[in-house]
Amino acid sequence: MAFAALALVMTTYAKDRDTGPQPLVAPVGIENMPRVGLEAYSFGTDQGMQSVVGSGAKLIRIELSWAAIEPLNVEPSLYSWTSYDTSLSRLKENGLVPLVVVKDCPLWACVRDNGPLLEAREADFAQFMGALAARYSQPAYDTHYWELFNEPDAAGGPDNQWGWGMHGDKYALMLAQVYPAVKAADPESAVLIGGIAYDYFFAQGGPFNPDFLPDVLDNGGADYVDGVAFHYYKGNANGWARIGNKVDELRSLMSQHDAGHLPLLCTEAGMSSDPQFNGSEAAQARYLVQMNVLGAVSGLRAQVWFLDRDFTSPDPWMQVFTKFGIARVDGSHKPSHTAMNVFASEIGSGRYVEQLRAEDGLTSSFEGYRFVMANGTREVSVVWNNVGTETLTIPADEALDMVRVVSLDGQPLATSPGPDGTRQLEVGLDPVYVEWGIRFSDVQSYSWEYPYVEYLASNGIISGYQDGTFRPGNPATRGQFSKMMVLGMGWTINPHPTPHFADVPASHTFYQYIETAFEHGIIGGYPCGAESEPCPGTYFRPGNDITRGQIAKIVVLSKQWQLQDPQVPTFSDVPSGSTFYTYVETSVAHGIVSGYQDGTFRPGNNATRAQLSKMLALSLQQP
Repeated sequence: MAFAALALVMTTYAKDRDTGPQPLVAPVGIENMPRVGLEAYSFGTDQGMQSVVGSGAKLIRIELSWAAIEPLNVEPSLYSWTSYDTSLSRLKENGLVPLVVVKDCPLWACVRDNGPLLEAREADFAQFMGALAARYSQPAYDTHYWELFNEPDAAGGPDNQWGWGMHGDKYALMLAQVYPAVKAADPESAVLIGGIAYDYFFAQGGPFNPDFLPDVLDNGGADYVDGVAFHYYKGNANGWARIGNKVDELRSLMSQHDAGHLPLLCTEAGMSSDPQFNGSEAAQARYLVQMNVLGAVSGLRAQVWFLDRDFTSPDPWMQVFTKFGIARVDGSHKPSHTAMNVFASEIGSGRYVEQLRAEDGLTSSFEGYRFVMANGTREVSVVWNNVGTETLTIPADEALDMVRVVSLDGQPLATSPGPDGTRQLEVGLDPVYVEWGIRFSDVQSYSWEYPYVEYLASNGIISGYQDGTFRPGNPATRGQFSKMMVLGMGWTINPHPTPHFADVPASHTFYQYIETAFEHGIIGGYPCGAESEPCPGTYFRPGNDITRGQIAKIVVLSKQWQLQDPQVPTFSDVPSGSTFYTYVETSVAHGIVSGYQDGTFRPGNNATRAQLSKMLALSLQQP
């Protein structure tokens, strides 16, 4: 928290970075970190644990005291683990993922509890962290995420020499020894620069050094961490109206110091529900959702809300934080507790897709973002109005896919019919969730093939598989494409009483579509004589994969476009006079095909279901 007391003693230090170990390759553990987090202190009781679990947060930030485990400089076999064994195993038993802030340096290692380390004590801290990772990475605890000290950019005391704030070089040296020790014990771990306040700087009368992070990075710290944690509070001293503003500044700063590749996490953010600090329980609930949404939009790996429960304190300086909890002092839930649970259910760790625009029905007072649920079963748009309550009109083409609307507190909301097939919904300051059905689980709205597949599917021209997939990368057969083309053109099905092809009898799945396509002159067959094709007879080979050249020909013939025969070929591998030349060039003229970066079209290649969807959808939308 940005209110940590500073009472440190001045130390001096000199280091030679060249003697440190070489950086290790960061593991992928941080990629699996849950996005929705909660800082928790009350989970030691059954009521508190039930409240934390019920919040929907999966990432639980807790503090761990080095001084409590190793009050004297001893070997790991003599460490006192008891209290943390219980805490971390309880989190694991309840399906929660710990994010552990290691703090409280013992006096034998630091003169004051929040650093910096005394000279030559880096090896002792590395030993401690290695033992910590080895013990708690075990299945009984499954703890893999470590923050090293809370708000280490703080400084105080004579000449600001207390704390890590003026000692970014020492912090980097500490990382260089701790990181390999943790990785050796648990390769799947993630070591984080402890959540920096990066706010209320020296020049503003505060205790935080804006140069701490650059100093850490310039001294090689980026080689020994898996991410950078920071804190964000709305009433900040630097005017960051939204969490994304601070993210942008931090990313710019990190890029300037060759650390732009490191992920960012917000490990403290919150808002008071106390009216004396311009808050309310209702405002806190909507802010919790908006902050989480905007953090996800900004690409944060995780976001931790401070705090799980309100508390009391005699310290006047602490009063602003006492009502940051999503539960009251007595454990009863505020609206923000429900709001977090609903957000975790609707969006959680889901993938951000795009910001909603005017074509999605949003006027200037609305704000909205689209996500894909973590399980991939639905898309979810979260929308709110920044001014008041207004009518949101959902366009007709989107209304067809709308499943339901859910309020901030998880209640279903009714929509009403609007003009021309639209749906209308009243939206105010509180965010609402609009759920959309995903037609195919493997064709997301951000993929290039989505609009073409969606157009064909919504018009009944294509369908998927029984498992809910479309399999856009799979090839399609000649029989399948014949059916698509006939349905797309809207031709009357006219099965011939006598089959034209020896391998497509009247009982064949695609018989009526192939015969209809034949009657319209868009397909032909192959002479007999090939393997398994006895003579006499003509064969269609409906099970063969269809090629890109064949699709171009069928589409052009179906649309009855005038054939183009330019003197200069568009593609190097479709020369003038070749089998598919005029069909491919006509397709180019109508904008339904494109080639590859090397200037080829590859007419003999099998077309994927995604590729043929694009060609077919574009052709059907032209005269």
